[in-house]
Amino acid sequence: MNSDFADFGRLLAWASRAKEHPGRHEDYHRLVTLYLSDEEFAAAKAKVLAG
Repeated sequence: MNSDFADFGRLLAWASRAKEHPGRHEDYHRLVTLYLSDEEFAAAKAKVLAG
């Protein structure tokens, strides 16, 4: 669970850098793929963002 929060934090950090793209960075690509393919990961993060 803690690694999920760390992963989500890194995903947000990457996403905040407008010039960066998942195709350029292996870690960013892995995190986007995780978000898109893991429903539990995405749902938990949606709850965090909703407050």
